[in-house]
Amino acid sequence: MSWEQLKRDFYSVGTTGLLKDLFIRIVNLFTFFKVLHCLAIEETALHHEIKELHPAYTDRFLTQEEVETFLQDEVTRMPEYVVELGMNKLDDCLGLLDNGRLINYCWYSDLPTRLNRNLEVHFNPEYKYAYRSYTIIPFRGQRLQGLNLYHALKNYQLKGYKGIVAYVDSNNFNSLRSLDHLGFDLFERIIIIKFLNTYYVFKPFGDTPYQFKIQLTDDASKKYKLKTITI
Repeated sequence: MSWEQLKRDFYSVGTTGLLKDLFIRIVNLFTFFKVLHCLAIEETALHHEIKELHPAYTDRFLTQEEVETFLQDEVTRMPEYVVELGMNKLDDCLGLLDNGRLINYCWYSDLPTRLNRNLEVHFNPEYKYAYRSYTIIPFRGQRLQGLNLYHALKNYQLKGYKGIVAYVDSNNFNSLRSLDHLGFDLFERIIIIKFLNTYYVFKPFGDTPYQFKIQLTDDASKKYKLKTITI
């Protein structure tokens, strides 16, 4: 974390927020530990002032050839493993472009999606799951993430989907603020911690319409165990 990022987080979340972030980072030096804020939105009326693209920008779902081209561009930070998994599942990648230059993208799926090498997120397939959103540095501050989600949500609702679900790490303050500003609702928090060869998943009692669950991947189930504990 840079000094500038540290200062921004201090002014927005204060000492308590920074201590929580530090605690999570320290625990992750020894084992896997995450606190997930699970979010959903069902309305096209996002809490977003800018719903139309700048005249110079265009949005479209990228073809496989375009994704592979942008994969070679270090500026877009599109990791190879994300591209491989996304393309294998036939996920959608909605990109915002400035004269052909990719400036923002987000992946969308209705199939279980990797959280890390061993875990994956399961959810109600009546919703699209948004993951790996990114805006290149020179274009940050224009709320392009919100524009991407807004245009994707309109598109998917026309196809019969109820809305979009996502998760954000509890110490990713920028994304939490951004999605809260857009109108995403927090429907539950999930805690994941690994001890020896077992992943312990702590989640609220009862289910939600979004059916958000953490499961082991097929490969990981041969080596690890997962125990879900309702609290």
